[in-house]
Amino acid sequence: KIELLGAPAGVELRVGNKLLGRTDGSADFPFPETVVPGRETLLVSEGGASWPYPHEFQPEETLKLPWKDVAASRPQNVKPPINQPANPPAAEEDDPSVPLYATLTWRSRLEDGETVVINGRVLIPNHLAGIQLPGLPVTVSATTPGVTVIQQPSPGDQWSTFAIRNDSKRPLDMIRLRWQRIRQK
Repeated sequence: KIELLGAPAGVELRVGNKLLGRTDGSADFPFPETVVPGRETLLVSEGGASWPYPHEFQPEETLKLPWKDVAASRPQNVKPPINQPANPPAAEEDDPSVPLYATLTWRSRLEDGETVVINGRVLIPNHLAGIQLPGLPVTVSATTPGVTVIQQPSPGDQWSTFAIRNDSKRPLDMIRLRWQRIRQK
């Protein structure tokens, strides 16, 4: 369970595409949905901005998060998310048509120091092109110099969501990314 303490109304918490809830402005807001134990990255959304908040969840834990700490983790320059449709069904692990690695290209201005959260399972005309993430375990890396992947896809978001930050000291209009499948043993 998660409780957000002192948050304004309208703050959303997600794990991947799963909405945990939206605050109502009460002093202590308990989210009705639970999070599975393990390392997960919450996606916090407030006022048109979204940012990752990683945490190692323990079994039976009730995480009490002061809003001031969550708000302080917000990167200074976060690009508003682009509305994307729901994820397509995940590929089968043994599907021979799913490549072991592939590339994606993000085409949208990303200022120096700005962060964007991307759903790599849904291609967006004029923004995200290439071969979408398969919904299987993957890692994402940036091949454009000066770009850092600050959040990897995880089981909690059905291996779909990642975040990148521009650390290149200049604005970028195109960012090349590479994803690679993680073989399960």
